[in-house]
Amino acid sequence: MARQAKQKQERGKEKIKKMEQGMTTSDDEYDKKGGGKCKKVTAVKLQTIQTRSDHENEKESDDTLVNIPNVNLAVKSSGSLKRGYIHVDSLETLLDTILSEYIQICTVPAGKVQSEPVTSAEGCESLCLMSLRPFDQGCPRNLCDFITSATEGGHQIEPETAFAWWARSRIRYSCSTITAAFVKHMVPYMKRMGLTELRTTINQTIRLADLEIFSLGFIPNKTHSFVLNHGFTSTTEKVEALQEGTCRYCSHNVLKCRKSGIVIDPTLGQFLGVMNPFVFSNKDQLFSLVPGTYLFFKKTSEIAIDDQITRDKFLAKISPDVGPQRFTKRVFRAVRDKKGFCNNCKGGASVGYSLKKCTQCKKALYCCKKCQVLHWKMHKLVCNQL
Repeated sequence: MARQAKQKQERGKEKIKKMEQGMTTSDDEYDKKGGGKCKKVTAVKLQTIQTRSDHENEKESDDTLVNIPNVNLAVKSSGSLKRGYIHVDSLETLLDTILSEYIQICTVPAGKVQSEPVTSAEGCESLCLMSLRPFDQGCPRNLCDFITSATEGGHQIEPETAFAWWARSRIRYSCSTITAAFVKHMVPYMKRMGLTELRTTINQTIRLADLEIFSLGFIPNKTHSFVLNHGFTSTTEKVEALQEGTCRYCSHNVLKCRKSGIVIDPTLGQFLGVMNPFVFSNKDQLFSLVPGTYLFFKKTSEIAIDDQITRDKFLAKISPDVGPQRFTKRVFRAVRDKKGFCNNCKGGASVGYSLKKCTQCKKALYCCKKCQVLHWKMHKLVCNQL
């Protein structure tokens, strides 16, 4: 008995040695040879690799960043998933997930409502908010919380108006961060996962290799601003931030397909007061929705893109997940796990509650009845098809 135990132990050591040399044989083969205990050792070793902290992964190269989620997909997902495989339903689904994850980690202050919207003599609309970071400091998690924060403070605000201000507060200043992360990190990630193109809900094909970042300049017809209350002081931030120059204009970033001319705008809603991304067949369709006078539409320089990536890496010291690598991992983890969010405001469930399903299709999720009513105009077009 002692000799057999010693032989099993030697076989286990032999397998570990071969693993380190890239010569591992199959588990079934070792079972036949009596090396069953070695499977437990292997499992423990793999688990140690897979549970390295995100902080350690962040310091590694882009190749390692991609390889770690690949292993996790094979281990944590269902048996039908293969190593290095991920399924994205549509481009719009991916963009919705990006917005949902962004509003949870962005560093732009936006907190509880402290006033009703007011309009200045110059025609600028403004809203006073308590300056809070998202989610981790009691910030509203969805439109329902946003409206509740207003009513608790004695301020009456209609759901349609509240939704417009929710959208402006959650995704303002987000266009450059999202487009830079998409082209520089998410596209390479998807390519390594076996995705070379995405389909839109109207069956358009988006080739990932064709995507470029473009800058749109326009003079806004109307401006909106937030008065952020920091306690003893307050600051004012405009949604349509104006650039200095011969004429003051607003700069906005979008994605454009080099060959097809399709334009993808994840964050136009910050100017329109909505939370849905837009996919246009051409740039003229984009110009028709821009709330202002069009000035220019040109490809963004690589220097400007790299500067944005650098700024986001610096901001990651405040909110780690805003770093482009961590943000990419977070988005595709949400895609893989089919993480739910409100179809209207893109927020998560309120604390102590869960998202509610549409009673007809059983697919669409909402944080509250108000969001379901606001979203019905769009949802009714596809409700019976889901």
